[in-house]
Amino acid sequence: MMTSSLLRGGSIEYSGLVESYVFPSGRNPRGRAQAIRETDLAPSLKALPVGERAWIALREAAHLFSTKEPEYAFGETDEEGTHRLAAFAAACKCHFEFMPMQERLYFIRNG
Repeated sequence: MMTSSLLRGGSIEYSGLVESYVFPSGRNPRGRAQAIRETDLAPSLKALPVGERAWIALREAAHLFSTKEPEYAFGETDEEGTHRLAAFAAACKCHFEFMPMQERLYFIRNG
């Protein structure tokens, strides 16, 4: 017999599997982009229509682009992280906006 925690874990995995099948670009209708690795994030950003946006959590952005702890990532002392993020966004033909109150980083496709 499965425990409720196994069922919850299984349903989360199943949900992710369904989303990746239904939304193969890595983006779902709510604008959330997959951000496990840069190689997962780049195709979904490159597939954005001009002017559309996708977001990842600030903690995910810190993990991907910065060597600082999440609360210090992209701050005054993190020029390297900010540079890596800017170079990645430019390569994906996007610009980015920090939304600290929402704890999100938005990528907006350039024209």
